[in-house]
Amino acid sequence: MAVLAGLILALPQFYFRFHESYQGIDMPLTGAETFYQGRIQEVRDGYPSMGNVWFLEYKDRPYIQPALGEIITSDLGKIFGLDMNNTILLSRIVFPALIFLAIYAFVYLLIKKKYVALLASAGILLADNVFTRPFILNLLKWEITEYQALGYARPINPQISSLLFFAFLVFFWLFLQTDTSKIKKWTFGILSGLFWGMSFYVYFYTWSLILVFLGILGLFFLFKKEWLDLRKIFFVVAVALIVAGPYILNTFQSMQYLEYTESSQRLGLVDGRQPLPINLVAATLIVFLIFFPRTLKKAYLFGATLFVSLLVVLNQQIITGKVLIGDHYHWYYSKPLAFIFMTIILFFLLEKIISSQILKKIIIGVIIAAFILNGFTTDAINYFYRLQNYSVDSDSIVGQQRYGPILDWLNANAQKDSVVLANSELSILISVYTPLNLALDPKWANQYLVPQRELLERLFLNYRLIGVSAQDATEVFFREKSWISMMIFSEYYRQTLGEWDQIPEEVILSLAKEYQVFSGYPIEKLFQKFKIKYAVWDTTKQPEWALGQYPFLREVRRDNKIIIFQVI
Repeated sequence: MAVLAGLILALPQFYFRFHESYQGIDMPLTGAETFYQGRIQEVRDGYPSMGNVWFLEYKDRPYIQPALGEIITSDLGKIFGLDMNNTILLSRIVFPALIFLAIYAFVYLLIKKKYVALLASAGILLADNVFTRPFILNLLKWEITEYQALGYARPINPQISSLLFFAFLVFFWLFLQTDTSKIKKWTFGILSGLFWGMSFYVYFYTWSLILVFLGILGLFFLFKKEWLDLRKIFFVVAVALIVAGPYILNTFQSMQYLEYTESSQRLGLVDGRQPLPINLVAATLIVFLIFFPRTLKKAYLFGATLFVSLLVVLNQQIITGKVLIGDHYHWYYSKPLAFIFMTIILFFLLEKIISSQILKKIIIGVIIAAFILNGFTTDAINYFYRLQNYSVDSDSIVGQQRYGPILDWLNANAQKDSVVLANSELSILISVYTPLNLALDPKWANQYLVPQRELLERLFLNYRLIGVSAQDATEVFFREKSWISMMIFSEYYRQTLGEWDQIPEEVILSLAKEYQVFSGYPIEKLFQKFKIKYAVWDTTKQPEWALGQYPFLREVRRDNKIIIFQVI
């Protein structure tokens, strides 16, 4: 079942390779997937420190988002000698299958019911999209959005982060149950601390939730004077801190940079104490407290603590005054944990109603079959959706195939780490499929220790290329203020004011004034400033660029209305 779940998640990517248009660019299946693929390529390029992924500069700076998940995924491909596409394909099979087994182990160890463990695992991996509000309406219309695809198909988060989370739960639960009179019994504690420590290098939302969970559980053991269990928690914390030591050191180093505050705000860490909705967690906790079997005392405490911890992290800003993007806790922790414990509760209620073991197994089997069917159905809908649509600012995946020969040429002819100027859509593909750097920001550079001025000038370069004059800058910037807000300030204004387009008027006016100065710089000097070695001009999508007019550019390849220039 675990392997089947992985195969289902990987099926659309594999199937697209037989499409008549395919020229080496695989179909992405989930939102922001190319962000993680670009980071995996950076590891493959020999830069696992992840100081900066997209630009030639700033690679020696401390990371904001560490790269353990990308390193693990990249190494999986290296073991089998795979290229980027096949590395991602294999990761879609292997890591979801391991998550399936981890969830299965966790549920089985809690209640010793194999079929319930199987049901919970299959539901989370193959039907996580069902447990969203608009799913039924969209399904009836045969429609799906990228966020309703099977979420565990996405590399790194949640593939690696969820694996570490559920592995921690498995081994920590085992540690709480063991007699520690023998040294070897502490192995479970070491493993749980190891997985928690590793999560520091993958996903903030994973390790922070575990931290709160252990803190609340520790307070309970302290109140009940259960000293052995409290000692176990301290042991796990000690192991995790040893593992996470370099991460903590990196954080202190990054805080010494002037750009640290800017970067934190761009990632959505802003001041505020506004409470967030907790409907799902609160409702599940109430049902759990009423209906979960009290005979399973330790499981009861374990589950209740998990949901109380979710309530805390979802609204930690009330205490800390620092707002996080709470959706991440919801997608990858609230939903699957709610599903797991609601499945357990429903099973125990079913046992009271139905005495026949055969009938219960038939019911569970039918539900699992429905989850498998949902997986295939979602794959089909998502496949045809992405065949026609990719995103609001990009071609369909079929349309993107015309860039395949361009990427092949760059790989064969451009020196590693050269800087390439290309449109946003092609820039993203260059970051995924080549060892080259970008001149224009693919919208993710703001998540690193990059000066805001750097982001601004690269955005200005794009406006120069499309011919925006100094006189038109104010009008254009107000028209495209949502895009500018996202590119320069990322989550800051969306989190503080509600939407990207709520960026203050005076900020837009200030940027337009800066652009008026920038527009006076010669284009050749800008190419030199950003160390651009190659420029790829898609004459169909960017006719305004008109790169052929510049004498410092020499045409080296022309194909399908796409021209590659080399700076001379």
